[in-house]
This record gives sequence, structure tokens and C-alpha cells, in this order.
Amino acid sequence: MKNPLRTFKIGLNIIFLALLVIIAVQNARTVELSILFWHGEISLSILVFIAGLLGALVALMFKLIKW
Repeated sequence: MKNPLRTFKIGLNIIFLALLVIIAVQNARTVELSILFWHGEISLSILVFIAGLLGALVALMFKLIKW
């Protein structure tokens, strides 16, 4: 028997990933990025993917930390 909460979480992850892909594809132009002393141009779609991956990494880290 499948765990309904696990199925729900997988469904939410799939929806989040689909939204991330849609946003990235619709925003393919380049933008200027400044981080401290570094300045450069990067595709907004790549920036959206990086932000999504960093958000997922932070969420995973909070899940693994035992409070």
C-alpha cells in the first residue's frame, strides 16, 4: 500500500518543477548580475534554475538537520 503523504509530496515536487521549467523557458533573455565585486551577464533562465536548485538544497539541509 502506498503512503498517501509521499504521493502528495511527489506530486507537489512535479508541479514545482513544471512551474520552474515554464518560468525559465519564458524568460530566456540575458540579465546583468552583480555579486560583490563580480559583474557579468547571464541568461535569466539559467539564473532561475540556479535559484531553484539552491532553494531545494536549503530545504534538504533543513530536513537533514536534527533540531
